[in-house]
Amino acid sequence: MSRRGLVTGLAVAVLAAALLVATWIRQAGPGTAPTVTDALPGGAAPSAEGAALAMQGNATTWGVPDGDARRALMQRYATELDEDVRGALLAELQRHPDDELRDFALELVSGGDAATRLRGYDLLAAFPLDAAEVRDAVLAGLGNERDPQVLAQVVGLAVPTVLPASDTEPMADALQALTSHRDPDVRARSVVHAAQWAEPEQARQLLTRAILDESPQVRHAAIAGVIATRAHSPQLKEALLWTASDAGTSDEQRAAAVFALQWYRLDDKEYAIYRQAERDTGGHAH
Repeated sequence: MSRRGLVTGLAVAVLAAALLVATWIRQAGPGTAPTVTDALPGGAAPSAEGAALAMQGNATTWGVPDGDARRALMQRYATELDEDVRGALLAELQRHPDDELRDFALELVSGGDAATRLRGYDLLAAFPLDAAEVRDAVLAGLGNERDPQVLAQVVGLAVPTVLPASDTEPMADALQALTSHRDPDVRARSVVHAAQWAEPEQARQLLTRAILDESPQVRHAAIAGVIATRAHSPQLKEALLWTASDAGTSDEQRAAAVFALQWYRLDDKEYAIYRQAERDTGGHAH
């Protein structure tokens, strides 16, 4: 991965993901420990039972070793049907990512049904991608997963990470292949991450295609990719100007295009379009 891709991928992409594509990338970074609320759909507060379970994982007065209690939580997590309770269990388990939890997650991602695999990948979010076992599982998922919902989650785990070229290239190739996936959510997530793993010229070509995608979600992802990589091309600039000025495009996407255009040299006509779109959307301010 190029120096520019690393720096902007780790710094600017955080802003892009948070402000521009939060509706389809809700992923805790590797090595982090999300809260109970983070783990629940829509950030909702857990149920009373879920909150109790989260506290239960810290208990040391049951007369049962903590390790046994934690393994009981793992097994409950693997089979729990209530989303609130499962979210609380996930948050509690991710608070202490260790080899046992990693091995349990890897066991789940090799499961025969999509729901089990999804739970495994949710657990793997607690582990860094530079761990070989985690990286191998993510690569296998990128290449083999057929369920779109699960695959989108796997793509979300493939965040840019400093790795040797021998490990970077397979990840970049797998993500690039998914930028043409039939499911727009998979395509959108793949575009943002693939652009950051790729070399600058590959990223430019990828984003130039994606910004013309039939799906607004993918086009929005392409704009986030432009912001993350600062990719430049005449085609990208034309598409950004069109998006910024199109009254039929959402204000959020138009504002994102305005933000991306700040790194382009604009002639008088283009600058007038930029300023009008900025006024229309309350986009990037000087």
